[in-house]
Amino acid sequence: MGYLKALNKKKISEGDVKDILTGIVNGESFEKAIAIEKAEHSEIEGEVLKIIKEKPGLNANAYMGLVMAKFKGKIDGKTAMEIINKLMKK
Repeated sequence: MGYLKALNKKKISEGDVKDILTGIVNGESFEKAIAIEKAEHSEIEGEVLKIIKEKPGLNANAYMGLVMAKFKGKIDGKTAMEIINKLMKK
């Protein structure tokens, strides 16, 4: 149950658990399944800013959908919304 320890230590997010377990069930080793690629914070901010400029006037939830679709598991929802709210205030 190493994934529970990783979850408690914030090495993975709750949303990652499903993908990890799916990988293990499909025959991946624990080490490979838990090695989830995460996007860098600066990369995320740059892409979110680009999305906001390309589609001005949307609300935060609309941007959230676009960001989550773009990063597909490389960012958790809480972090994405924090970045969106921060950049929308600029």
